[in-house]
Amino acid sequence: MIDRYTLPEMGALWSEQTKFQKWLDVEIAVCEVHAEMGTIPREALEQIKSRAQFSVARINEIEKTTDHDVIAFTTNLAESIGEASRFVHYGLTSSDVVDTANALLLRDACDILLKKIDALLDVLKRVLWVVIAVLGLGVLAVIGNTIRLEIQQRRPEIEVTKLVGGSNAFVRRPFLYTGIFYGLGGALLAALIIVGGLAYLDRAVGDLSAQYGSQFHLEGLGRRGVGILIGVGAGLGWLGALISTGRHLRQIEPRA
Repeated sequence: MIDRYTLPEMGALWSEQTKFQKWLDVEIAVCEVHAEMGTIPREALEQIKSRAQFSVARINEIEKTTDHDVIAFTTNLAESIGEASRFVHYGLTSSDVVDTANALLLRDACDILLKKIDALLDVLKRVLWVVIAVLGLGVLAVIGNTIRLEIQQRRPEIEVTKLVGGSNAFVRRPFLYTGIFYGLGGALLAALIIVGGLAYLDRAVGDLSAQYGSQFHLEGLGRRGVGILIGVGAGLGWLGALISTGRHLRQIEPRA
């Protein structure tokens, strides 16, 4: 791997040291199975596990003579294990060891990538919540300003209502209903946009996933999601109207 383009953990994973360690892991795992089956003595397994060591430099040195990497590896293991080394690589081919070890390396590499993807998704989720909060504040501001304009348009009517004894709570009520109506309308419109957008994208996403032998489809909000969206929309509409009426109705008093 090219060092300047390689992440430290990925470079360490695909190093010669880790490669040969995976080879050793495969060899020991096979010996454990042989010991359970009675193919090799249990004492030999313990000797292999306790004594097995390798050196990348020594393997490379032996390979210059053998011209075979796996033979060089097992030869180096034999130097540290001793008599029990004759059971190492028993019943295996070079491909059995190399391919299995490569599969383990690919698994570990995928784990590294998935951790980074999870971290990226966590950042995106946080950004999404910030965007949701900003949009929620925007809904409050828009509905609040709309209610403020309606209050200004109905100022003479409000003054008369207060003159005959109407309280701020009484005057506020229809504006709260209006805010809830605006919130519901906005939520329903958002739900329709989401459903329509997902339906439009789902086929393309399905075709793309099929190219990779997968069956991935976009899922909509569902009844629960739509219900939550409508409830939040109505709540924001009510809150925006409440804040606006609480501020502006106090400024309107009947003139004598």
